[in-house]
Amino acid sequence: MRLRVLLLLCANLANLSGALKCLEGQDCIEDASCGGCEGVACTRMESTDPEDNSRVALTCIPTDARFVAFDRPEGCVHTTNHKLLCTCFDDYCNGAVMARSSILQSISFLLIGIVIILFPL
Repeated sequence: MRLRVLLLLCANLANLSGALKCLEGQDCIEDASCGGCEGVACTRMESTDPEDNSRVALTCIPTDARFVAFDRPEGCVHTTNHKLLCTCFDDYCNGAVMARSSILQSISFLLIGIVIILFPL
């Protein structure tokens, strides 16, 4: 059982050391025209223009700005200029609503834990 836990931790650490793949573009999800970028975190900024139209900008925090990414917690915050800024740490996580991404990640870790407990070495 300890071996499985160790292997799981190593796999997660290996994933942290590599660059994340993120969606990049503005208002590109609906028409699937988003590009891609790689970095240490994915970001999503939602805003509303003066005519009350919703805008979504997607990008990544580059690997050379690693210290900035680890200062940010995963999740969303409202900025002082009435925008919603979300940061996440999974491949392509900025294309989904952040709450869904966090829920799926939590369920995945729960299922992995159950499998490790039910099927020890």
